[in-house]
Amino acid sequence: MYKRLIETLSYGVLIMDQNMKVKYANPYVEEIMKNRYDTGNYKGKIWGNAFSCIKSHRDDIQCGKTEECLTCCLRQKLLSIRDGEDDREQGAEIFSITKVDGEIIRFKLKGYKINFEGEKHLVIEIQNAEKEDNLIMLSEKIGIWNQKLERILDNLQDQICVVDENLNYLYANKALLRAVGKRKEEVIGRNDYDLVPYEMAELCRENSRYALENGDFSREEYTDGKWYHTLKGRVEISRGKYGVFGIIKNITEERKKENNYQKIIYTDTLTELYNRNFYEEKADEIFMDSDIYEDDLSMIIIDIDNFKTINDDHGHHFGDRVLQEISKIIKRNIRKKDYAIRVGGDEIIILLNSTLEIAGQIGRRLIREVDELELEGTKVTVSMGIAAKKEGTSTLRELYICADKAMYISKKQGKNTLSYYD
Repeated sequence: MYKRLIETLSYGVLIMDQNMKVKYANPYVEEIMKNRYDTGNYKGKIWGNAFSCIKSHRDDIQCGKTEECLTCCLRQKLLSIRDGEDDREQGAEIFSITKVDGEIIRFKLKGYKINFEGEKHLVIEIQNAEKEDNLIMLSEKIGIWNQKLERILDNLQDQICVVDENLNYLYANKALLRAVGKRKEEVIGRNDYDLVPYEMAELCRENSRYALENGDFSREEYTDGKWYHTLKGRVEISRGKYGVFGIIKNITEERKKENNYQKIIYTDTLTELYNRNFYEEKADEIFMDSDIYEDDLSMIIIDIDNFKTINDDHGHHFGDRVLQEISKIIKRNIRKKDYAIRVGGDEIIILLNSTLEIAGQIGRRLIREVDELELEGTKVTVSMGIAAKKEGTSTLRELYICADKAMYISKKQGKNTLSYYD
């Protein structure tokens, strides 16, 4: 069973001895790294001779035997894992390989050492850096000790389990045992209701049933303040009997990095509203979603009255402060599901999943609070135009034109007011 677990992982597992000779590679490794050798012929080969070499594809090049090998970044990484002072896992690094057909593969590699039968072995984990593949098809190949494979699974950081057709646990690795705070004997033969709170157990069982019926399941989920990516696949436990193999990967750090990246590229640094990048890349999606879900959608365009004069009389630093104070007022008065976007200069757009009436209520509150704003004796006001998506409004651009026309009506009426597009 452990053999099948390793071969089902959505990333590569490679085992080498102290001489860098390959002892085992799961199907994922074979698929993305294999160059010249047919399946099964990797055993006993040095890494670079069994798989695509970073430096060269020539048949007469022997891994570790040329001057280039001395500077090979992949070789140096493997040596650092082998020659490290302890057996702790070494962090992932990204490498690139050009395969024979010209395809370039970027992959992450990390590893650690284990002792087995008195000998040191290197366990290397390899993951495609471009995408995360679905669960790999199970293979029936044999040739590695169950004890060693269980050791490998127990050293993985991802939570791994196998349940039978009744969704009772047949296997759980150490990461999963730590997560539920149970010993192995308290888990094997039990079900999710015995391990986790009821709502989480219901979710786990729903996911497993889906994989059992449909072959696989993949979803990102948020629970207890953390993000997880759950991968599950149907697996043959014994002849004609099936269960579910699962991997639960903690992706909280990846999500944080992604959210930080999104915040950097989509946030206006001065006002902390969304910026023009967000408008150009995301606003159309918001418009189309309102079509798909038949939601109301309204737009408010806000323009600061006499902003050029304010900048000329008091300087751009003071103008920046005006923008910041108005943005604070906007953020206080809109809902979490609304989007306030500084598209440039003193023009701010608000997209609301609401009717024209509700947009007007929010607009009037903004007019009133900005009118009460006075900075260093300078009065500040804004003009607004409001439009709602109607039947026949087929694009975001059309909605913008309508709201913009309404805003210019406010300007002509003396400013410090709002107007609706009829």
